[in-house]
Amino acid sequence: MRFDRLLPQTLVRYRLQSKINKYIKNFSPTTDYFINELSSLDIYTFGGLLRNLYLNRNVNDIDIRIVGKNVLSYKKKILSLIVKQKGIVLTSRRVKESNMFIIRCRYKDMQCDFSLIKTLDSYIEYTDFRVNTIFYDLRRKIFLDKYNGFRDLQNRQLTTIIDPEILIKKFPLYIFRALRLHLEAGFTIYDEITSVIKKNNTEVKKQLISSLNHPSSYSTQGLAIEINRGYRMNPPQYITLIHDLGISQDLVNRYLDLYIHNLS
Repeated sequence: MRFDRLLPQTLVRYRLQSKINKYIKNFSPTTDYFINELSSLDIYTFGGLLRNLYLNRNVNDIDIRIVGKNVLSYKKKILSLIVKQKGIVLTSRRVKESNMFIIRCRYKDMQCDFSLIKTLDSYIEYTDFRVNTIFYDLRRKIFLDKYNGFRDLQNRQLTTIIDPEILIKKFPLYIFRALRLHLEAGFTIYDEITSVIKKNNTEVKKQLISSLNHPSSYSTQGLAIEINRGYRMNPPQYITLIHDLGISQDLVNRYLDLYIHNLS
């Protein structure tokens, strides 16, 4: 058992806060200049950065959420700030369901996703797991943990905020994210989630096949990337896991082929 699991959450948060503050000093999008230029907006980091720093793992990407009532009117300014700080904008798109705008960019070897949204709670129904609902306010230097993400992070478990059946049916990507986090960092997948996946594997299969008919779409590309990330952690174990969940290996192989094709 990790010693951190025995520590009070206050101490765990303090240690993680120190790691985040140290890390972001060297990451240009989160410099004081960037934050001051968007003084009327709230700016948070969350997800993989917090999770990997807590687990003492390498950080390969960073997520920044920019929140405010009129945040979408700042799109051009944010894009300009990214370019000024030598970032390369890869894609930008609007997520219709949630009225969120996403900017994906690269700084040297680091990928960064900026998500612009009116309120933090307005996207919660689309969030995968509680461990990814911990937000760190980069301006005020405090954590927001409304949905007990720290509890799951300390216990290395994956649970959902909303009904997992609704979530899995809507976002098959989250199945493969759960498998990756299990192989990558030893997270236990909540039994209810695995039961839902097995129960709905026929519908999941249909969605995966349908997505392959649109290989250049953002969601299909995301599936290919996520499946590749999980598979390369431990190919034999990954195949065993998808078999246990009733997911076709042939489908997984088609997404792996798509990922390789995208690299060529």
